[in-house]
Amino acid sequence: MFLLEESPVGASQQAFFLYLYTDSLPALREHLLASGIKVSEIHRPPYMQSGEISLPDPDGYAVFVGQWGTTEHQRWERERQERLAKLK
Repeated sequence: MFLLEESPVGASQQAFFLYLYTDSLPALREHLLASGIKVSEIHRPPYMQSGEISLPDPDGYAVFVGQWGTTEHQRWERERQERLAKLK
């Protein structure tokens, strides 16, 4: 997924991150922790209510993993239908 930055990014700030999806976020988080990887708690932001974690990659870039659940899919489908309706 590619996202457009919502606000200007300073040259000294990171302007790239990777966003991945899983269908079993708690299990993935436990696996990462058991493998000695530093990972955040599961957060539930408005755009990913089924959960999201973050971790740094070896180069310091941010990696986010969200659980794409029914809530997210229904919201995505509704917004997709609204965008298509505007094109008609």
